Amino acid sequence: ALFRSGKVDTGDHVKWPAFGGNLCVSTLPANAIERKPMNKVIVLMSVTVLLFSAAAQETPGGMASMSDSTMMLDMTSEADYIAHMIAHHQEAIDSATLFAVTTSRPELKDFAQRISSAQRSEVALMQGWFKDWYPDMPKATLYTPMMRDFVALDGDASDRMFLEDMIAHHRMAVGASDQLLENNLAEHEEVAELARAIVETQQSEILLMQAWLHNWYGVTGNKMDRNQ
Repeated sequence: ALFRSGKVDTGDHVKWPAFGGNLCVSTLPANAIERKPMNKVIVLMSVTVLLFSAAAQETPGGMASMSDSTMMLDMTSEADYIAHMIAHHQEAIDSATLFAVTTSRPELKDFAQRISSAQRSEVALMQGWFKDWYPDMPKATLYTPMMRDFVALDGDASDRMFLEDMIAHHRMAVGASDQLLENNLAEHEEVAELARAIVETQQSEILLMQAWLHNWYGVTGNKMDRNQ
């Protein structure tokens, strides 16, 4: 697999074990959450997403619903959430950074770049929190990667695999964030705010990716789950 299992450091510098551990080293300052506005290509897709979302909600087990087969993280504390989300985000950064270079679709290239940029900022933010609030906790966490190796595939197959895997990847982040919020695990309001931002942003991105799968590949319903 492209992204191998391994320990991810939650300290000042994160190196994901993919690509020999040398790609996408996060060194950004712990600044405020940054969500870049959508460019014109993504905005043009918004009408499709809205129509797609409405159709999915009218269909039992519709396309916008989460699959029962989605992997879930079991969050037990705020520190656990931060550590796991650093690793989870880092995998998305590595995958999106590589995909932005390999895809030929302009809208996907822009989308992948936005994922990478936004999640780099969030990783830096969480690293700062972990260092300041949990200095005595282990700085590495075990993480099982979710993204498959799309590099050897041709354009359409690569694009489809990335979309399928990133949908599942986003669902895990949304699920973990929901757990944090619903179980009142956040000890700092900053973490709760980040979790709410992740849920809102990544749910909308899931709908966008589902719309692309439907429009380009005719994928509907449970077939959007890569495990089906």
